[in-house]
Amino acid sequence: TLERTADFVMKAHNVATGRDEIIHLEFQTTNDGKMAGRMLLYYWLLYDLYQLPVRQFVVYIGESKLTMADTIRQDRLQFSYQLINLHTVSYQQFLASEKAEVVILTILADFEEKDADWVVQQILRRIQSLDQIPSDLQRHVQQLDVLSLLRNLQQTVIKHETAMAITL
Repeated sequence: TLERTADFVMKAHNVATGRDEIIHLEFQTTNDGKMAGRMLLYYWLLYDLYQLPVRQFVVYIGESKLTMADTIRQDRLQFSYQLINLHTVSYQQFLASEKAEVVILTILADFEEKDADWVVQQILRRIQSLDQIPSDLQRHVQQLDVLSLLRNLQQTVIKHETAMAITL
């Protein structure tokens, strides 16, 4: 038997093509030399299950330089997926979002030489301005705490949560 659990899968309607499709996201904190093979396996399993086109993305949030392959090319097989390195995406793209769930991803982006303390303050201020319901704010701050571990910034986040009187 074969059992695999994907990080994130959803059915979406592609307005450009007018067709439904499956969106598959995997989050990676380390370079995995077998990632392309894993993604091919997920592709087939998802296609077999839903009989819809599958769009796949691997979001790399690791500290070391990205070295994973995003393609497999063999005699009668060509396969690829989109590989996104969050460390190369400007923090401004996430911070400008109207959705707190997107704003918290700022912590994983390229700070563009901005001080981490300043960026964390901006994230917390932004989610405070977006979250009008206290339980939503609490959930998003907790998510930010977890994501901040990936950049060794949890103590910075906690310091600013305390300074801004955000209570968990």
